[in-house]
Amino acid sequence: MRVLVTGATGKVGSRLVRRLVQRGHAVVALVRRPEAAENVRRMGAEAVYGDLRQPETL
Repeated sequence: MRVLVTGATGKVGSRLVRRLVQRGHAVVALVRRPEAAENVRRMGAEAVYGDLRQPETL
């Protein structure tokens, strides 16, 4: 299953991403800062840039 996770760079979100990837899901993580994307990629997820507070970035 393909799953979008917001808040993937936070404490709860990062644990969720790791768990989903371990279970074989394709995870897409919404990140606001480019420097945060590397951590998400290391967990095995795809990072996309955007901000829920700015709909034009989605």
